[in-house]
Amino acid sequence: TPSSNVICNNSPFSLVASGALTFTWNGTVNSNSLNTTPSVTSSYYVIGTDANGCVNVATIPFTVNPQPALTLRDDPS
Repeated sequence: TPSSNVICNNSPFSLVASGALTFTWNGTVNSNSLNTTPSVTSSYYVIGTDANGCVNVATIPFTVNPQPALTLRDDPS
């Protein structure tokens, strides 16, 4: 679980799953952890399978806030 479900655009964060033998994130990454840098609001899900072949799914939604628009100018003073 990230420390907050709200992050800034293109800010990296990590998710770690536990409680199963194998893990698949969003159908592609086969690991108990996922490092990502999202740019849009979305959700991640992990599918966990135990030694008996039993399967469960956990989902975590998150919100991506835009970065501030900065302006740089000369200060003539």
